[in-house]
Order: sequence, then C-alpha cells, then structure tokens
Amino acid sequence: MSKYNDDYFFVKRDSSIENLPDLAPDKDTAFRLFRSSNAPEGDAPYVFRNGALDYQLGTGVKPSTILPNIFMGSIHFFIENKTFEKFMGLNLPGMVCHPCIYIDHNDEWHENYWHIYIQLEIDCWDREKSTFDLDSKEENIKGVSYDVTRFSLNTNILDKIPLADRRIFMIGGVQSGGILIHKSLKDFFSVRGIKFIPILDYWG
Repeated sequence: MSKYNDDYFFVKRDSSIENLPDLAPDKDTAFRLFRSSNAPEGDAPYVFRNGALDYQLGTGVKPSTILPNIFMGSIHFFIENKTFEKFMGLNLPGMVCHPCIYIDHNDEWHENYWHIYIQLEIDCWDREKSTFDLDSKEENIKGVSYDVTRFSLNTNILDKIPLADRRIFMIGGVQSGGILIHKSLKDFFSVRGIKFIPILDYWG
C-alpha cells in the first residue's frame, strides 16, 4: 500500500446537508468559465445563485440564511473575504482566484466571496494498485484518462514533488475523480457542507 494513501483525502460537497445552497453560475458567468477558467476575463465578478433552490422548495427544505465561510463546488471553492486572506497565506500553487457574488433566494447579494478554481493537476494514481477499466481509455489534449473506481497513489511520483507543491490538486489521468487535499489542510477546510473521503474509501 502506498505511504501516501493516508496523507490525502478526496474533498467533496456534502449533499446530505440539504439546506445549504449549491452555487450555480448565471449564464454570463458560465460562458466566461467555460471559455477561460484558467485566466478570468475582465474584472467583473462572477455571479452565482442557488442551483438547488427548486429542489429545496419542492421538498419543503428551507434554504439556510447562515452561510459558511467556504462553499464547495465540483472543481472549485467559494471562500469568504476574511477566510480568503488566510487562504492566500497558505501559498498554494495552481489556484486561480476571482471575486464573485452570491445572490441568495431572497435576492440578497453577498459580495464578500472569492471563486477559487483548482488549476493544478497531478496524475499520481498507481496503475498497478488502483482498480480501473482498461477499455475505458480516452485521449484528449491533456493526455490519456481512464475510468478509475478504486485509487491508490503512486509513491514514486509523489516522492519527486515537494509537499508545498502538492497540498491541493486535481487528480489527473481520470475521467472522474476530483480534488485531493493533503491532511495538513484538513482543519482549514473543515466547515459545514464539506466532507473528506479517505483515498481507500473512495469509489469512483
């Protein structure tokens, strides 16, 4: 077993907390993110609304008016201003940061958030110790990817990368996976609405 399997977690939005918003971009923001998420266009903030609002209202869930200082998206975070200052102090590479606005279900504007896109990608899963479908191989501009169902991390690859350069990243070479964070960041991201899945417990 890789010595790194205990050092990292997949970090995901905790969908079991039904009253938190699931931030979804408006049409203009979605277009801007699709076109150039790696380099935000212009100074205008991104704008997000609660993509789960229809579901919440339809199931009798009252949307929360108390917002966490960190929201989790699929491959991005939303961080409140004061927490963002601390986040920047972590000096994490491969982050693209841009101001954003969240408009809640009462049409109240929350203009004190930052959108964080995880640009850094590291292909570090072990092809011999992970479980994946060899026939699922796909090729694109990033290289080759597979449908991986169980992960084990590659010691040889991670040994060559200083910890400061691999504390948070997207796992590469996969068709679905997500964000990995090092255990040294777990306390920072431990807020309501975010869950951590150990490497060996994750099912793709």
